[in-house]
Amino acid sequence: MNELEKFYNLEDALQDAILSEKTAFTVYNLGEKNGLNEKTIGIIGGLTRQVLMKELPIKDFTTEVELKANIDADLADEIALAIEKEVFNPVKVLLLRKGEASDRLPKVEKIDVFQKTYF
Repeated sequence: MNELEKFYNLEDALQDAILSEKTAFTVYNLGEKNGLNEKTIGIIGGLTRQVLMKELPIKDFTTEVELKANIDADLADEIALAIEKEVFNPVKVLLLRKGEASDRLPKVEKIDVFQKTYF
């Protein structure tokens, strides 16, 4: 499935978040406020898009920002927290719905109905 097909298979709220000026301004303003260059801001924007496209688990976002943008852990935490608050929280239920949410369900043990049991 290509990027466009993935995008159109997302829920409307996620599509809106990806295309939103608010998302773009949030990422850009955080980068500028912290003195990051355009390339680094672009990397953070790309990681934000990956989370919204469900290609990157939200739980890995902070670590990826630190590693891929090559910034220190404290700054990565600050930026990731702000993006989570402004961009991810309004659509968090949708981000967790597929994959991560199902991992939290309890495992059901299969019962063999033909196995002889003794009471």
